[in-house]
Amino acid sequence: MGGVWGNAVAMGLESVPVEARGLLSGLLQQGYSLGYLLAATFTLAFASEGTAPDSYKILFWIGAGASFAVGIIRILFPESEQFLRAKKEGKRGGHTKKFICTFSPSWFASDVGC
Repeated sequence: MGGVWGNAVAMGLESVPVEARGLLSGLLQQGYSLGYLLAATFTLAFASEGTAPDSYKILFWIGAGASFAVGIIRILFPESEQFLRAKKEGKRGGHTKKFICTFSPSWFASDVGC
């Protein structure tokens, strides 16, 4: 989930009006709670006491299958309008180097070329 979550949130919030991003970001955070609830439900259903000793493997395959499916679905999404517009205008990042040059010790900043 760690590799998918950040990109999914960024992609989802890019297409939302700026005024609503805070509220919708909070609602997206509720996905953690829902995920925990689903994981507990699947554990009770498939890997609780009285089931086969290797039944925990079913949970692994359910999780792996869901992650794989989300990855495939994500590949099929088009780039956001905001990204395409920035790419067309030739905008580039550069914020990381500016941050490092501003907040890093001088010996480290000189190593990165500040």
